[in-house]
Amino acid sequence: MFLHVTQAKHVKDYKIAVTFNDGKKGLPICPNY
Repeated sequence: MFLHVTQAKHVKDYKIAVTFNDGKKGLPICPNY
């Protein structure tokens, strides 16, 4: 099951604060995003 990211903003070069379409938020470490 994959979640779609509805919102994403860069916190640092390697961190992105995301908001998923189910309301969850997270900080995935994804340098190649």
